[in-house]
Amino acid sequence: MNAQPTTWESCAEAGMTQSEAARAMGRKPMHAHRYALKHGLKFAKFVPPSQKLGAHIDLPIGDAEFDSTAPAQNCANLWLAVLLEEIRTVLNERVADRHADRARARNWFGSPDFEVVCLMAGLEPEYVLGVVNARSGSLRLGGGAQMSSANTSAAVMQQRSEPHDSLDDFPTPPWATRSLCEKLLSHGEPLRAQTAWDPCCNRGYMAKPAAEYFKSVYASDVHDYGWEGQDAVADFLIDGVADAPSVDWVVMNFPFRLGQEFIERGLEVARRGVAVFARTAFVEGQTRYEQLFRDHPESLFMPFVERVVLWKGVLLDPDVKIWRWNEKKGKFVNEKPTSATSYCWLVFTHDRPKFGKVDRIGIVRKSLTRAGDYPELPEKFKRPTELGALL
Repeated sequence: MNAQPTTWESCAEAGMTQSEAARAMGRKPMHAHRYALKHGLKFAKFVPPSQKLGAHIDLPIGDAEFDSTAPAQNCANLWLAVLLEEIRTVLNERVADRHADRARARNWFGSPDFEVVCLMAGLEPEYVLGVVNARSGSLRLGGGAQMSSANTSAAVMQQRSEPHDSLDDFPTPPWATRSLCEKLLSHGEPLRAQTAWDPCCNRGYMAKPAAEYFKSVYASDVHDYGWEGQDAVADFLIDGVADAPSVDWVVMNFPFRLGQEFIERGLEVARRGVAVFARTAFVEGQTRYEQLFRDHPESLFMPFVERVVLWKGVLLDPDVKIWRWNEKKGKFVNEKPTSATSYCWLVFTHDRPKFGKVDRIGIVRKSLTRAGDYPELPEKFKRPTELGALL
């Protein structure tokens, strides 16, 4: 049986890495590094577990070798081991003396190879990045993308700014559409005899509940989100009026930056009027007043008394708790999704009233919510996996 090394020299002769030698000597890796520099010792090169497992992360996915007979969970665990080692590296927890490894790991996070490893481990890349960014503070990951804590104050959240070419993907909760229809019915609109067009149908979360009230609903969007009920992929602002369906109403949650254009286009194609779901901040601003509201004020302004929870790219049930990283608390928390943004319905009709009416939408969310309204909770919002527990 080999004796336990008792000196830095004997550790190097035994083929240990600096970290292994430090553990054997009961010291820190930096001590081994300094001693090696001073006395010219050469410790073994650090080899990531990914190489030992035969699945080097720098290789294309097609070059990795897999045992097709192994259980799927075993394969996922191997990829998870690769991922955890890279996380430890980038967080400087085990290889503090190996700056080159850390620099390589920083550039790897956010790369296509990183995404492949995450998916093979059964984790969403966005979730992993969120966990690592939460621990690394202002560390630059993914080739220089600055990751830092965001300002989530109410004033900032109200802005909900999107890039100019963004699809503005904020699905509308079905109960919010039902609240509009109930209000229109209370104002005498014969919805069962009327037709509607949702030109921003997204995944159908507005068109489907609207179809419960209107005679028929035509659904289109500039992007195909995979909803089978979508009738057409079309740009509402570009396609000619001659191609538009003949409808009484245009009902939509438009891209905020193009609100005025969508309203004006809707009034061109709708016989009765346009109903838009918008942030209450949309009614503000001198320019928008001069270009829209002064000459064509809304007939109905219907602000929500309750908060309408809208999250980018996902429809969340406000009564179902989700797991997410809390920067202030420095840990994962299990809480119900909320929103700092206030919303309203604006209804524009062709009779152009001189003064619009205010009709608040009361506390109706629970009474207007139906079974099956919300999709299954995405994996990234479920209880943290081994990765979350580690960090």
